[in-house]
Amino acid sequence: MTGNLLGVASTRKQVSIPKLRSVRLPVRASLLAVAFLGIGACEPTLPDPVNEHSADFNSAYRRGLDLLERYRLREAQREFERCILLDPQASQGYWQLGRVQLVQGRIADGIARLHKALDLDPSLGAARELILETYLGRGREALEEGHYDEAREHFANALATDSTGYEPLYQSAITAIWRQDDGAAEAFLTRAVARHPEVLELRWHLQQVRAMSHQGDADGFPDHIARRGRLPGHFVEVAATLGVDKMDGGRSSAWADFDDDGDLDLAVLGHPELAYYR
Repeated sequence: MTGNLLGVASTRKQVSIPKLRSVRLPVRASLLAVAFLGIGACEPTLPDPVNEHSADFNSAYRRGLDLLERYRLREAQREFERCILLDPQASQGYWQLGRVQLVQGRIADGIARLHKALDLDPSLGAARELILETYLGRGREALEEGHYDEAREHFANALATDSTGYEPLYQSAITAIWRQDDGAAEAFLTRAVARHPEVLELRWHLQQVRAMSHQGDADGFPDHIARRGRLPGHFVEVAATLGVDKMDGGRSSAWADFDDDGDLDLAVLGHPELAYYR
């Protein structure tokens, strides 16, 4: 998941995301893993050959699956293309050919085949999930490389696939923040909170975006240190004031909405007692 929204937004005009190949490779690797391995558990059962397909279709389909499992992609591609020629109305051929093309890096072709499979069989949820994960993966890759318009396009496609999903809405909001479109970010987060009210993080992010839009300085967020008349960048000791200095050695801390009032609270674990601030 994208990192702390406050940190991202408050520095968006000062820093850029590193454009390193080492950033790019893990995203692509995970995308290929989704296409090749991640959907295995959702593999559709081959229909009864007596009732649904010819023996030639079933034979080509099984050969294609075997070749795909052994990563012989060109040969698997030919078998699934043969399935489509034998029965253009069967979703299975398009579904498996789409998987092969994604692994080959032919993203647009793979997505088109998966959409065709869905058109023929709207109940093929695994195809929809793979389309969604492909768009999300490409969007994250573009976002990490600083290609914000490209990321927006991929996340828009993800939203078209799943208009209420947490990840498409959240990533669209993050992209809008990087594009300095706080209005769009607020709209995406408002939709996300309405659909996923149990996720405290979304509500907190929405508060920060509204602060950027309506109360912020030139960089979006108010400079609380400057407001108090101190030099920016200096830390101020407030533990005693907040009542969280009750220990001689801190062990860990956590932010959460412990009292369920919609705001983040702080719990600090140490010796001899637990400190709590809300």
